[in-house]
Amino acid sequence: MVAGDPYDGGSPNSDRDDFIRDLRHGLTELRGAFYQDESWAEQAGNREVAIFSISGWTDELFPPVEAFRQFSYLKALDRVWPVELAVGDVGHPLAQNPPSQWHHLNDRAWGFLKEQINGSHPKATTVFSMPTICGPTAADDSIQALTGRTPQTLSNGTLTVNYSTAGTLVNRMPPSFPVVDPRDPDNLGTDPAFGYALLHLPNCRTSVAPAVSPTDRYTAYSAPLPVPRIYVGLGFARISYTLTGASTATLNARVWDVAPDGTALLMTRGAYRIDGNATPAAYDPLPSGTVDVSLFGNQWTLAAGHRIRLDLTQVDYPTFLASNSLGALLTFPNAQLVLPTREATEMALAGA
Repeated sequence: MVAGDPYDGGSPNSDRDDFIRDLRHGLTELRGAFYQDESWAEQAGNREVAIFSISGWTDELFPPVEAFRQFSYLKALDRVWPVELAVGDVGHPLAQNPPSQWHHLNDRAWGFLKEQINGSHPKATTVFSMPTICGPTAADDSIQALTGRTPQTLSNGTLTVNYSTAGTLVNRMPPSFPVVDPRDPDNLGTDPAFGYALLHLPNCRTSVAPAVSPTDRYTAYSAPLPVPRIYVGLGFARISYTLTGASTATLNARVWDVAPDGTALLMTRGAYRIDGNATPAAYDPLPSGTVDVSLFGNQWTLAAGHRIRLDLTQVDYPTFLASNSLGALLTFPNAQLVLPTREATEMALAGA
């Protein structure tokens, strides 16, 4: 998109408007049932379609946020709508798809089907979550399953990391694919498809680039955790930015679990498009504002003594298409990471 393009297809003179309208339709109505809302309200209180939805914490093609949104929407129409949600380390890469999780999911889905097959009926349902575990203990994942009445109540508290280091990020052209980017080798290394096919990396991705050019990637570490915490849910990275050189920019986040020996495992990631175009209205304020970069989420146990690393970058290619606003410059005085936790306490960590 270039400055001045309408996002609502409002201009009658541009073929691009038809393209944008079709693109939005394909990414919403044709992609997920959440957007096919014409008949949902009519069903409320009558015969409601029964839904058992399985989503993958680590499925980076179809992250669970849309399933969460649909669950919340249907329960707002009727608190006993027969919609149940299960989340685990399943799906497309980076998912490990452990057999123990699929056995459990299949058993739950079969039980739900037997209850509803002769006619859907009101039901008090839950959100069921299983963890992502990297290592030989993965076979024991079923004993760490969690439930909540809603996606939000899987967690009871928060873990907040206040990173004090300032950042400056430039948008530059990514290298010709599939070359590993020497300015941030984790770009290709964390890609769900090509990292596996080209680099033959396991699904649990380990960082190979703890330090790079500071204008290509911001990297900051928390203090060590004094006690274990279970991260479960989505979470976000909050950035108060100044943008110069362009009216749009992409801000990508990666969150890592760093062991005392320095090994860093990817927990989750997220992406946000800062858009200051003024047609019909700016989505984000320019030249400065605050954004929450929503994360894909996970259920992940952080051990005592581990640190949480936050990476921010304008280019996380090939997982996300880089912005065409070359020359965009993002600066920020600090960064904040907020992760929902199972523990019913509020914990804050310093970071640098």
